[in-house]
Amino acid sequence: MMRSRGVWWKKIKSSVALNLTLFLIVLFGGVSTYRTVRDALTVREEKKEAGARIDELVKKKTELEAYLHELETASAAEREAKERLQMKLPGENVVVVVPEKSNNENGTATSSSWWSWIKNIFKKNQ
Repeated sequence: MMRSRGVWWKKIKSSVALNLTLFLIVLFGGVSTYRTVRDALTVREEKKEAGARIDELVKKKTELEAYLHELETASAAEREAKERLQMKLPGENVVVVVPEKSNNENGTATSSSWWSWIKNIFKKNQ
């Protein structure tokens, strides 16, 4: 009996088809496990990002609700009308302050246009 079991085991161990099949089963199981773990880690990261986004949106909602509550007061509504819509109350005067043109170290006006810069060079030499 012992001898037949040993012979049978040697035949199984030396069978190329059986060994190849077992190798492919183990390989398939390993690849499937790898993909499952990778997908689980991806889902965990996405969940963490979604939680952070939810926290950010809840904070923004709270801020907007406070802003909306503030706008329910007459003074806040008046301020917003003046700032955003450039409105004024009857009898008020609107003053617009225009900044002066600044000079650089050479005493010439600064310009964002390269053509004006070139024209200023020729003005100095005259």
